[in-house]
Amino acid sequence: MSDSANSAIRAALANNWPEAIAINKALIKEDPKDLETLNRLTRAYLENGNKNLALSTVRQALKIDQYNQISLKLKA
Repeated sequence: MSDSANSAIRAALANNWPEAIAINKALIKEDPKDLETLNRLTRAYLENGNKNLALSTVRQALKIDQYNQISLKLKA
């Protein structure tokens, strides 16, 4: 796992959702098909109250893997 991914996780654990969003968005620019990052970004958007962005992000993840259990739980 990259240092940036670890930083995103630490930000989420500290409930620093704006930082988690920023880090995960940067990671998605590097690899738009990274399911783990998409799921972290979806969760960060939800926790930050950005439901529309969360929904569009989880849809992006499900286009990559329609059976991804984390994405399906986040969509619910």
